[in-house]
Amino acid sequence: MDLISKTYQFKGMGSPCEFRLIGPTEALIDEAFELGKSEVARLEQKYSRYQTTSFLSQINQQAGKQAIDLDSESQALFSYAKQAYDLSDGLFDVTSGVMRNVWDMNSSAKPDTSKIDYWLNYVGFEKIDFSQNCIYVPEPNMQIDLGGIVKEYAADSIANILSKFSSLSGLINLGGDIAIVSNQQKPKVWQVGITDPNNAQQAIANIPLISGGVATSGDYERYIIIDNKRYSHVISPKTGYPVSGLLSVSVWQSNCILAGTLATIAMLKEQQGCDWLKQLDIPYFAVKDDLSVVTHQI
Repeated sequence: MDLISKTYQFKGMGSPCEFRLIGPTEALIDEAFELGKSEVARLEQKYSRYQTTSFLSQINQQAGKQAIDLDSESQALFSYAKQAYDLSDGLFDVTSGVMRNVWDMNSSAKPDTSKIDYWLNYVGFEKIDFSQNCIYVPEPNMQIDLGGIVKEYAADSIANILSKFSSLSGLINLGGDIAIVSNQQKPKVWQVGITDPNNAQQAIANIPLISGGVATSGDYERYIIIDNKRYSHVISPKTGYPVSGLLSVSVWQSNCILAGTLATIAMLKEQQGCDWLKQLDIPYFAVKDDLSVVTHQI
């Protein structure tokens, strides 16, 4: 039987999204796409910090006021955030988004040290009162941002949902966070491109995958220049300053959320990031500030 291939593009979670699906019939592929797109919408409505009615916004709106009960999905996500925080020695921190109050990616002015120090007082996952049943953000100026987790989680969730179609293969790309839908009958090798820092329209390398996920952390397009110095949009929750040393890190793992977490931690570890990944025997592709390339298991 000849297989049908279709590509769907849409915007979700503030990013361009693309599903590349292969299956025996157009009807099955269309059904799979609608299921996946609905999952993107569901998770965006639940965990977006930009939507004032989202569950995450409710948590932040009650900061300093009261605890919020968690359903099983949110319990799992916050437990994962805590694990990532511990694994990274506090570098992967879902409370660090408040530093956006300091660093304006549209400004060419360097912020005052006093302003950086002020907002650092409201960073630290250890300050959050989190149990399996509820979460309490103790300070009104503190905020939780799950942007470094939810998109990768969504890619994995969609891949899991679509894996129920045993004859379907697919590549789920949510703004560069990628998960593979494995065909149980005839696995397909997908060539996942790693963006060239000198040309965002082409790949500097291709990673062959039949399952799992790939995620990239970097500042190819999101950075500012102040006094002829480049500043990344990735902010260290320890210092309050943009990280340096790496332009991007791509990691591939058995799922997208783990790949994304490891890539982000490596970026936050700056010059030590690649050595940290190598010590853990994690496959990665990294581009340093000087445009040199470092890889492991590629």
